Amino acid sequence: MHVLLHQYYGNNYRQEFKHIFSQKALTWYKKDLRIIQSDTKGAALLAAAILRRVERLQLILSQVAGIDKTLNGTSKTIHEVAVLTKELVGCGKLTACKIIVEVGTIHRFNSKDKLAKYAGIAPVRDQSSSKNRFYTNSGGNRKLNQAIHTVALSQIGAGGYEDAKKYFQKKVNEWKSKLWAIRCLKRQISNRIFLLLKNASNTKRTN
Repeated sequence: MHVLLHQYYGNNYRQEFKHIFSQKALTWYKKDLRIIQSDTKGAALLAAAILRRVERLQLILSQVAGIDKTLNGTSKTIHEVAVLTKELVGCGKLTACKIIVEVGTIHRFNSKDKLAKYAGIAPVRDQSSSKNRFYTNSGGNRKLNQAIHTVALSQIGAGGYEDAKKYFQKKVNEWKSKLWAIRCLKRQISNRIFLLLKNASNTKRTN
């Protein structure tokens, strides 16, 4: 879109809009490009191509707004989603929904170790070696693993969670690779999820 708009409008294609793909900007381009389409010049073909993309982008933005509305409603009506969003640093509403969908009921897991294993976070011991060597578990629920990975990256990112950053750096200082340090952090997050969902479930039962 940037390339096509620049190709048609030149260096002033932003038209002084603060956000080039805001609804205000898209509406302006849509109106302007429809006028150009009636022209018989070659520029009309380019205008038509841009217009198709603008209309498609508006549709996508409308769908995203609808999804956001659903997520906001879900975070209020589903207690577990609200708990994760509030109590788990770095966990947004979308990630919380993903976790709940993949976990189902926390009572499926008797311990935090079993949840970690289900998520493919617990390392696997090499049974063929006489040494205690552990490897990354390539199995488990990859969607849940990815959701927890998103939380981990958020926690150690800019403006993240200081305790997580310190834990991550501690593992790096122990001569672990950054990737392995993230895996260790993911295990801590998995344990935290287990406790939060257990407590949330118990609270619902007592209420």
